[in-house]
Amino acid sequence: MIRQFAGMGTVLFLVAIAIKEMIDINPFVVLAIVGVILIIVNLKGGIQAVIWLDVFQGFMLFFSGIVCLTVLLSSIKGGIPEAIRIATENNRTGFGPYEFDFKQLTLIVMIINGAFYAIQKYATDQTVVQRYLTAKSDKDAIKASFLGISLTVPIWTMFMLIGTALFVYYKQNGAPDGMKAEAAFPHFIMTQLPPGIIGFIIAALLSAAICSLSADLNSLAAVGVEDYYKN
Repeated sequence: MIRQFAGMGTVLFLVAIAIKEMIDINPFVVLAIVGVILIIVNLKGGIQAVIWLDVFQGFMLFFSGIVCLTVLLSSIKGGIPEAIRIATENNRTGFGPYEFDFKQLTLIVMIINGAFYAIQKYATDQTVVQRYLTAKSDKDAIKASFLGISLTVPIWTMFMLIGTALFVYYKQNGAPDGMKAEAAFPHFIMTQLPPGIIGFIIAALLSAAICSLSADLNSLAAVGVEDYYKN
């Protein structure tokens, strides 16, 4: 329960900070608005609203990622070949380090961590298990699980490519003095994208926060009522 609350707060706060980097708005205002929406959505829609929010958020993130990656690659001088060259020269194209050193963040450590995280997430996490329970049969739940897992690979790949393209773009054009790494993407969005696209990406960020947090809130309510209140 405590871990779920901590995760909810962290996700929402990070989204609020990202939006503040793009538009001049107090993060606590974002927190308050999203919090109210979350409560209303969960009270009115329950797990059905959570699932449909997942669908909506997935499409929003996918299309906003494609737009950002397309604009980034077209903004790089020399296009994709030059982006690959600069990224390769600066060691931004691999998954290393590849040594078998368990004291460092190597590829083998990331693989082991990812495997255990996946087992924990897909087998024991209430936010995921509650979705399984809505399936018509065990076979449908298994199909949905494999579909979700398979879709994460291209999504993660796309956003990793966005990070690499951002590095190349600012390597060519220079980054503003004092700009932190976490502010690079919001800065690019605000300075290089048209207003309509900016609004779409802000909506995608908010939908991601609302989707993730609505699942957490729904699972917290279920666990709180069934495991604590009724017992």
